[in-house]
Amino acid sequence: MNILILGDLYTHVDRILALSEMGHTVVYCYTYFPKSLKKIEGTIPCYPLARYSFLEQIHHLVDKYEINVIYSGLHFFDGSLEATIELLDGGITVPIVRHYKEHRCSPTMKERRTLMETAGQIYINDESVEYFRDVYGINLWSTHVMDAELISREYMKETLTPKLSRVTGEPHILIAGNISMANDHQDVRELCLAMNKHRIHVHLYGIYHHQDEEHNIFIRPYAPTLQVYKRLADLYPYVHIHDYITPEEFTQEWSGYDAGFLHVPVPREHYYGRFEQLNMPCRYAAYLAAALPLAAHEGQTAMARFVKKNHLGLVYQSYDELAEQLHDTQHMESLTRSVEDKRYNFSFEAQAPHLIHILSQYARL
Repeated sequence: MNILILGDLYTHVDRILALSEMGHTVVYCYTYFPKSLKKIEGTIPCYPLARYSFLEQIHHLVDKYEINVIYSGLHFFDGSLEATIELLDGGITVPIVRHYKEHRCSPTMKERRTLMETAGQIYINDESVEYFRDVYGINLWSTHVMDAELISREYMKETLTPKLSRVTGEPHILIAGNISMANDHQDVRELCLAMNKHRIHVHLYGIYHHQDEEHNIFIRPYAPTLQVYKRLADLYPYVHIHDYITPEEFTQEWSGYDAGFLHVPVPREHYYGRFEQLNMPCRYAAYLAAALPLAAHEGQTAMARFVKKNHLGLVYQSYDELAEQLHDTQHMESLTRSVEDKRYNFSFEAQAPHLIHILSQYARL
């Protein structure tokens, strides 16, 4: 099958190499510059797409590579939505399958069209299917479920680092990904203070960012945010700031911790509140790569269900309860063994056959 990937793969871009290794022709047309592009350049054809001329470029590549299906993804902000609309309006004959993850829980006509007029649609979980069914009345017969940002098994190293907690006698949790000071789902200052009180070490490997009050301007990295957390680490002995590491280092560096923290719980009326009920933060895949149990709040509905169903970590209602579970050595050892046994099931390679099966149902062969 010849697959044209349209849009943005966001994190762990090199996961798509698995599709090529399965014998499929893969062409990547990106609307949002991928940070790890160099990992796939030279292995598969990669093309940057210029806005407002998507149709001409895609037509050219469809003919050149005899494309059978277009796999469009992934978020509302990455340009893939506009590109997909242009293809629909241009009457392209190649079937489009839309994989959709991040959105504002604020219906738009463009979003509706990409979910109602494409040949097939993939949502990241059942909660998202239910949400879009209520909002748009989506076609369940063309609806599929698969998470969007799984990590390659290549980064799930066999050798694990001994737990730091066995040396210090105190739990250690990891926070990776975006970190803010905006009183939102990525602002972990309150968590750091709460864990410090409970003698739990918090290790920050984040990318410190800033977003304006209208949630339009996004600056990353943002030095003032980093400085706020550095001051926090200076004041509180259980807060530790680390340099960014690459996926190749995840297992060795992180498997010595006890759990990976997902997002800060926010009320439903918060700007991100409704989406957080549906979201599966991409950092969870990196945590599983390092064999770390996940820490999800009960209000993060989709993630909490995923963790409970697969016995992959902690679900808590308050930071006090989270601390209590982290201090329960026997409980944490049981969860760690479970994650070690199951983590490979959540690699992209393990799920790739399911994606190929979905795409093949719509491909023009």
